[in-house]
Amino acid sequence: MKLEVKALSKKYGDFQALKALNVEFTEGVYGILGPNRAGKSTFMNLLTDNLKRTGGEICLNGTEILSMGKAYREKLGYMPQQQGFYEQFSAMEFLRYIGKLKGLKGKRLNAQIEELLEKVNLYEQRHRPIGSFSGGMRQRVLLAQALLGEPEIIIMDEPTAGLDPKERINIRNIVAEISKNRIVFIATHVVSDIECIANKVLLLKNGNLVRMESPAELIASVRGKVGEIPCSRKELKNLQEQYIIGNTIQRQEGLVLRVVGDLLPPDANVIEDNLTLEDVYLYYLEQS
Repeated sequence: MKLEVKALSKKYGDFQALKALNVEFTEGVYGILGPNRAGKSTFMNLLTDNLKRTGGEICLNGTEILSMGKAYREKLGYMPQQQGFYEQFSAMEFLRYIGKLKGLKGKRLNAQIEELLEKVNLYEQRHRPIGSFSGGMRQRVLLAQALLGEPEIIIMDEPTAGLDPKERINIRNIVAEISKNRIVFIATHVVSDIECIANKVLLLKNGNLVRMESPAELIASVRGKVGEIPCSRKELKNLQEQYIIGNTIQRQEGLVLRVVGDLLPPDANVIEDNLTLEDVYLYYLEQS
């Protein structure tokens, strides 16, 4: 399976949200990182054909998706960041409702619902009203509905927004499990959501694709660009104004700042190991 994006662009009036994007995807998990107004949501809405593009092409296995119509939509699963539920519906009733909207029915639909509720660990709660569910349980329902119909392309928008660490891990584990033989897109601000499961990471900034590489390759690219420097609380504000600060760490000997950039403070201890995607994000997306 191959999904090709060719010179894809989108303008809202005078604002260029996406600028001639050229990229190719095959089976795997793709993390999409970028600050606000980077073009993440625009890109996903163009992939789902919910938004009219300004220019360019999107082709699945050589065929333009606009000409595929329903056949393309049947291959898509979409997990929104948030969705209004019928609070009185149980998880099973909601999935049955969504399944029928997707054209599923009968034994096939029932079998998929039971399988997916097991997969997202909600089978025992399948008859409870969704109105009684926690935020994490609601997100797992949204993930289950995205998987109805066995889609080949899954698009997830901030799937762990507002969740506690345990629920974020639950969602990540499920995504890793279901990604085989699929193209999975995860747009997120939470770098830890993708660093262990993404095959490749797209860095978007101001509508441009800055880089697309594996997490390991991206991390290697910032070697020599990250350092740590001790500082006092009085020095903290001045250093924050001069450098990109990744983290402020309280150690036994005092405060230590993690600094990212081409020009590090002269007395910084350059970090060669323990580099992270957080460092990558700051280096490529937070520098002006």
